[in-house]
Amino acid sequence: HSVILPSTSCLLQVLELLLTQFPRRKLSFLDSLTDTNPGTATEEHLNPVLVPVMKNVMKKLAAYTDRLEEADEEEIPSKLATTVSIFALLFKELDDSEGMEQVKEWIKKYMDQLETDNCTVLKPSVTLLLQTVMKMKSHPTIGLELAKGLHSLTGDLDTSVQVEAADKHVWLTNTTKDIILPLLLEHLEGVFDSCDLAISWLKALSSTSTTNPTMATSESSLCMLLARQVNAASELVKTAFPLGQPMDGVLKLLVRLYTVAGSLTKHFTLRTRQNKAVVGQAKFEKLAIMINSQLTKHVYNLITWLENMQKERDLQAAAARAAKHKTVDPTVARAKVLRESRYIPNLILKIETLEKDLIKLGKRIGQNLCEGNKVSISRDFRIKFSEELMEKLREDEDEESDNDSDDSADDSRIQDTPSNSNSTAVEDLTKASLNQEDPSQPPSKKSKQNKLERKKKN
Repeated sequence: HSVILPSTSCLLQVLELLLTQFPRRKLSFLDSLTDTNPGTATEEHLNPVLVPVMKNVMKKLAAYTDRLEEADEEEIPSKLATTVSIFALLFKELDDSEGMEQVKEWIKKYMDQLETDNCTVLKPSVTLLLQTVMKMKSHPTIGLELAKGLHSLTGDLDTSVQVEAADKHVWLTNTTKDIILPLLLEHLEGVFDSCDLAISWLKALSSTSTTNPTMATSESSLCMLLARQVNAASELVKTAFPLGQPMDGVLKLLVRLYTVAGSLTKHFTLRTRQNKAVVGQAKFEKLAIMINSQLTKHVYNLITWLENMQKERDLQAAAARAAKHKTVDPTVARAKVLRESRYIPNLILKIETLEKDLIKLGKRIGQNLCEGNKVSISRDFRIKFSEELMEKLREDEDEESDNDSDDSADDSRIQDTPSNSNSTAVEDLTKASLNQEDPSQPPSKKSKQNKLERKKKN
């Protein structure tokens, strides 16, 4: 038993190496892992040999899962995690032909029976579940379910709001929520990558063909996919995640969402030149209203909450420094401000850009696509001065005024200057401004007047 875990880890590394570096020999590698006849399997169609191999791995997963709670088996979590990673690696090679539905049932049954808060086991298992959703579209609401669970466990930005408990997945608990959040954010980023690729394909297709029947279906499916991600993001944006990496991940995800929505809006703006009905056919107006009513207003609430939390944390840090008679290095303070505010300006810029594009598209089709959204009042920076900084600025202004008065007293040239020179200079400036403000005069006349004035001066 002592060599099982090292052997399993070695098998995982060997499979990763062979499948990556020798893609033309996958059939021979996989055939060596089973005694069944490969049948009609080819290098392009591996399912006949791949499904039996995955069945053997799944049997091992079930055996390890049954022994997961045994106290005398310390290496079971590591063995189970490594076996799940092997199954996920093989799953990537599976195509949509025969055997896919069978594998989907295996994964669903495994996740339904998984009741553990062991992070070693949970991370590869949830990764496998999200990988299944991306490939098979088997559980399209998984993002919303996980986001609701995280919202329920972490709490709302408004402490007076009681969030409904979500117990859809027993393995999502207070102990495991810090593991699930990065996996969910990575999954949503992968969905947005797919959306970007689909939008690029639609743009290329619309430039060559305007009557392709697959375009309307693809646009409708894309809007539906983005709507599901908006639902998940609307739960995350109301969740009181701690400041730092968790909240930075949420802000980064929101920037990506508004970027994708903006790209899709520009695509429909170009499409309406050919046919204004494509927006309604794809139900894009419903997606736009959903973003405005369910997401954008909560984003601004999140920004305000972040500012209050950062201010409170800075006050506590200042009080601690004052108690210890310490000062803050300006370089460190500047780096801290830049680090804490790097995502918010970009996020607000993306929101306002999307609003501008929606207004432009709405005018073309005669609809209000910004319904349910107020005019953006937040900006990407807000200048706030503390009392200490204001006092320092006043002292600097007093010093500058004293220096100016001393310089004026010592400068005899200013005192010796005749008063009529000042009036002459003012008159010259007045004449010049009048000439510039009078566009009715031709350029030649203006140049003659300037020459006469220079002669008078001389």
